[in-house]
Parts: sequence; C-alpha cells; structure tokens
Amino acid sequence: MIQIGNTNSFGNDIFILKGIFAEGHDTMESITIDSDNAGVYTIISDDGSSGDITFSINGGSFISFSSPLELAISDTLIVMRTITSSIGYYKLTGSN
Repeated sequence: MIQIGNTNSFGNDIFILKGIFAEGHDTMESITIDSDNAGVYTIISDDGSSGDITFSINGGSFISFSSPLELAISDTLIVMRTITSSIGYYKLTGSN
C-alpha cells in the first residue's frame, strides 16, 4: 500500500490509497484504515487489465466501488479482482 498526501488549492488534503496485485493473485491482504487514509474516496482507477475490482469493508460482501466511499479509522478493507493473468493495481483518490 502506498499513500501520497497533497494539498489542493482549496486547502483540502488529497490522498491516494493504492495497492498492487501480484501475478496470479485475485485478493490482497486485509488492510486496516488509519488516520492517514481515513476519509471520503470519490475516484477509482486501475491498470485496465484486472477485470472487475471489488471491495470488502469490515468483512462484508464484496461490492463494486460507489462514490463516495467513506472509510473510517479502524475499518478493514480487502480488495479483489477477477483477472489474475498479470500484475495489476487499483488506486482510490479522495479527500478528508
């Protein structure tokens, strides 16, 4: 997981939550959201060759991204994809 913090012209923190899938793997390890990445995510992007990207929050069913996605401190997140033939990534962009 990589987090990058920036500030836009409105003074809001803009941050990114990114994960990289290993070739042959469909699911990432669970991550626990902390104060650095808790917030509202409004944009998703991916490598374009991982198929459908879905999320399980706090052990719930896997769901497609729906904006806004709010993640609070101590939430758990598991990310899954449907195509595993190569490495891939997902990236969520949001603000606090």
